Amino acid sequence: MRTVVLLLLFTLVPAPLLAQDDPVAGFAEVLTTDAALRKLKQGKAITASFDFETKPRSASIWGAIRIPASPQVIIKLIRDCPNAPSYHKKLKFCEIISSDEDGETLHQQLKINLFSPLLDYTFRAQYGDNTIRYTLISGDLKILQGGWNIYPDADGSLLVYFMSIKPSAPVPLWLVTRILQSDIVKTLQKMRELLASEDNAWLTDE
Repeated sequence: MRTVVLLLLFTLVPAPLLAQDDPVAGFAEVLTTDAALRKLKQGKAITASFDFETKPRSASIWGAIRIPASPQVIIKLIRDCPNAPSYHKKLKFCEIISSDEDGETLHQQLKINLFSPLLDYTFRAQYGDNTIRYTLISGDLKILQGGWNIYPDADGSLLVYFMSIKPSAPVPLWLVTRILQSDIVKTLQKMRELLASEDNAWLTDE
């Protein structure tokens, strides 16, 4: 049974995902479960929390989904900062402050839940080959680090999101983790919906 599961894993997920420089330790092991494989094949998002080695401790989550689009198209959607709140509902505002050949400096406002303060922060986005990495510059967060990995195959791409965050305000980390996990599932599903729809002419490989 283990062999069958691993064969399915390699069908769904390209080999680089199993490399030692994966953003989330143990991610590949999670993908070998029958439930995770079934959800990914159905186009559903999976998510979990993990221990990111940050000081102080932070709320750390990852999420993944299969999307019938190339990495180039997915990255175009992610980098369309002003329109990001259309699929990320807790994100209230996003603007590009500056950009250069290595990446961009972004300003965002995030509302974790109805009772939390509006979080205003600035961070750096660096772009690599099918990767995006975020690092905090300033604002209402003590910790913000994470990003995206995109793994292409013949049928589209596996999109992986991971984030470690700690607000400056005294909000329980377990609550932040729970909210972020719920939010990333909705966000990834909405991104897949946008990219899989026929009305996505603005998202092309060109």
